[in-house]
Amino acid sequence: MALTFPGKQTYVLALQDVALHNADKTSWPRYWLISRIARHVSALGPPLLNILDELHLFARLVITFSFGMAQVNLLPIPFLDGAHRQPKEKKTRRVLDVRVSMKKSRAALPLALAALCLAALAAPTPVAAASLRVPEEVETLLLGGRGGPDGGGGATGLLDASRVPQRCRAPPTPWREALLSWKDISLYAIPRLDVLSKKVVDESNEIEIEVAWSSLSFLTKHDWVGVFACEDIKEPCSPLGKYPVQFKPQTHKHTSGTESFRVLVRPGVQGYRVAYVAPSVAPYPEVLAMSPIIVVPDALLDRPRHVRVSQVVDDPSALRFVWAVAPSLAQDPGEWQVRIFAPNGTLLAAQTPQNSFTYSREDLCEQALMPAATVGYLQPGTQLVAIVRGVFPTEEHPTYVIENRKRGVATAPRQVRGVRPPHSRTQMVVFGDMGQSMEDIDGSSQHSWDNSGHGEIGAHNTTRLVRALLDQYPDMALVNHIGDISYATGALALWDNFLHQIENVSATASYMTCIGNHEMGWAESAIPGTDSQGECGIPYATFFPFSGQPDLSARAQNEPFDQRASDIRDRPWYSFDHGLAHITMISTEHTLDPESPQYEWIENDLAAVDRTKTPWLIFMGHRPMYVSSDFQGDHDKLAFTLQAYIEPLMSKYGVDMAFWGHHHSYQRTCSHLVGGKCRDAGDGGVQHFVVGAGGYAFSPISKKADPKFVFAEDRMWGAALVDLVNATSARIDFHNSRTEDVIDSTWIHRRSFTDNDLVALL
Repeated sequence: MALTFPGKQTYVLALQDVALHNADKTSWPRYWLISRIARHVSALGPPLLNILDELHLFARLVITFSFGMAQVNLLPIPFLDGAHRQPKEKKTRRVLDVRVSMKKSRAALPLALAALCLAALAAPTPVAAASLRVPEEVETLLLGGRGGPDGGGGATGLLDASRVPQRCRAPPTPWREALLSWKDISLYAIPRLDVLSKKVVDESNEIEIEVAWSSLSFLTKHDWVGVFACEDIKEPCSPLGKYPVQFKPQTHKHTSGTESFRVLVRPGVQGYRVAYVAPSVAPYPEVLAMSPIIVVPDALLDRPRHVRVSQVVDDPSALRFVWAVAPSLAQDPGEWQVRIFAPNGTLLAAQTPQNSFTYSREDLCEQALMPAATVGYLQPGTQLVAIVRGVFPTEEHPTYVIENRKRGVATAPRQVRGVRPPHSRTQMVVFGDMGQSMEDIDGSSQHSWDNSGHGEIGAHNTTRLVRALLDQYPDMALVNHIGDISYATGALALWDNFLHQIENVSATASYMTCIGNHEMGWAESAIPGTDSQGECGIPYATFFPFSGQPDLSARAQNEPFDQRASDIRDRPWYSFDHGLAHITMISTEHTLDPESPQYEWIENDLAAVDRTKTPWLIFMGHRPMYVSSDFQGDHDKLAFTLQAYIEPLMSKYGVDMAFWGHHHSYQRTCSHLVGGKCRDAGDGGVQHFVVGAGGYAFSPISKKADPKFVFAEDRMWGAALVDLVNATSARIDFHNSRTEDVIDSTWIHRRSFTDNDLVALL
């Protein structure tokens, strides 16, 4: 019997290299043709010819699922001359060629049949009255005669009936009902990667997974076991065509083994699949074993996570709370509340979200070229935003929870620190270029450009350092991360890694950011490049929806301060007051010449500072104005633009100190630097700090002596603690994040005040 479809064109089906489990091993031929399986397929009609032309790509996917043990190709090949002889001449017809070489494997024929069924039914355009069935004689060969409890009527088949997908067995099945998903195929055709254990780590929103494999073949020293996100467990979840969220190399080529992971629960992901991948033929990886979908429990998926607190630019008595939820939980934002409690338990405020942010593939840039919208894309969940006004500052730190009473989920109670009041001693942490890493979680590798795929291995120590400084200084309420935030660079799952990593800090103190090249850089940015790998600022603006200018023409009067992510991405500069300081955050990834909107905004912002309220004026950006480096790219047009146009504004309005990142080191210039030269105290100038040693692999400082730089260190990760002791004196300490020791310290004393200024500050 044949597998038939309506139409005129002829296709030939041939199975070769089949070895059955219970065959007589002493008489096994090297190539055994199963002639009882149909050798031809009547044509799929003309409506499907174009689809068949494209099925070669689809067939490659089947190859990758076959682990080197089977292959399905749809391509012009020589016509098979006879039942078991090699082809002698080429014909113009196409051949659907299913080859199976799973020696001693009881899954061989089910795989061939499932692959054939899937390939034949893969066309997205239905064909009227089309149907598919496995020939009865093949079903009998595999399963035994009809009628018995195993489908066998007393005659035992070669395989258990459960190993053949029901949808590809007789009786004929209508087209739409016969479609097989990858999930279906994986249950029957793919060697299983067994899940030995799954444990929820409740306090950290993680799942511990241990998997095992056995009897794998065709291994290489480049193999790896990876975890792949399944955004919707009701949909196919193929590990192909997308980045793993984490992976571990398998260099020893063990045919059997185990591996364990700590997998983060992500707001847009319902489950995970683990796969053993062998990149045996570049660039075509093969999946050698694959687990079932590991479902995230609803109780864990429903929780709010990735809490970020930030200042509200136009209201120092307010704080903004941002948190992530699964998209299904954001359909009614009114179910959520931020509840603020005084230390004695009195409810101070309850606020529902006023806004929400998310993004899709279509929002990202260079969608046909870069990974952000293709292999690196992952649904980000929804970011809910609630601004709580009129509560801060308070004498004692209040406690808050974010909860959904309808679903019975909430964050653990946390203390939160409001904006420091005017005229009070003010401390803050400043660093850049931190990123994230799985190194300290379970040792997993990830998509990264540094540390051999282990990500920013200094990031965890820097995060711990910042938390330790918050504990040491209980009134400190501000953390500034000045560019190159997560280093996701198109692998969008890494944003979840980063937000998970910083939550112990960002849920307590205002976590303020400015944009860097690895958030923004793309073909049409002010400094064109590929540094964001297609993100072009959209994920950054979504996760930090305060970090830009409101577009007044694009929002209604009653709309909250926060805007759409694209509005923020296009104007990512802003400023705010915190205690004794006015802090100006600029974008070095946007135009800064005197005709630009950003230049105009910078001058207006600096000119409007009231030094009687905020005597310290602090300037922050990502790419440095001055840097000790022998790399010519660090002394490019942008550096000269900053020196030519922005430095005069800094001098004109008396900026006291400037912080930069980008170069992965710590550097401090002389106290009064202007025009590339160190000046005396009365001649103006600004002290510059490069604090790009947050976690990324180090950048070398210049080997040449440079009198502009008093201190430079390129072998230690860390962060700067800025202590504005009073209106005239400040201390800046740079801490080694591993030891927490201070490796550099300096004092800055402001220029003299007028008598009126001093009176106002007293």
